[in-house]
Amino acid sequence: GKIRAEHSAFKNGRFKVISRHKGFIAYERYNEEENILVVANVSKANKTCNIGCEVVDLLSGKRYKDTLTVAPGSSMILSLV
Repeated sequence: GKIRAEHSAFKNGRFKVISRHKGFIAYERYNEEENILVVANVSKANKTCNIGCEVVDLLSGKRYKDTLTVAPGSSMILSLV
């Protein structure tokens, strides 16, 4: 879709799993131009992540610094600021 077309890290970036827990995964797609963090929570509880940097949600435009909470059954696509 649109985000994939606009961000080269999805097209030619490397892939790195950052965290994997029960019902939660966070991974990074990155290249020389940008770093994208994707988080998904398929569990039935909120998951809080310590990210240690500032990111912006590419879907909502909301900014997060150091931590973020991912609601049950949701995912986020974040760009490092």
